[in-house]
Amino acid sequence: MSISQDTTTGSISIACGEYLDISNIGQISKKLRDALDSSDPTIFLDGEAVERADAAGLQLLAAFFKDAKSQGITLHWRKPSDALKTASRITGLSSLLDLNAG
Repeated sequence: MSISQDTTTGSISIACGEYLDISNIGQISKKLRDALDSSDPTIFLDGEAVERADAAGLQLLAAFFKDAKSQGITLHWRKPSDALKTASRITGLSSLLDLNAG
């Protein structure tokens, strides 16, 4: 997972990486907290590379979505992978993660 900031648009982009799972939950959590602390009003999540997502990773994303929305931050997905969409559907988190389409 990596984060980049676009100062011209006032947004942050987060590349989710290949694995959103328990094996790297600590690292993911820190990066998501850093993104929330940045005070940028828009965050783009790039989910194209996600090959595996488990309940722990998706629950962390769900908490991130709730926190971001409560702070008035707008979240947008860029190319969520089929694996990410399937895992969110199986865990019942598609709606909360705005992954209902497709």
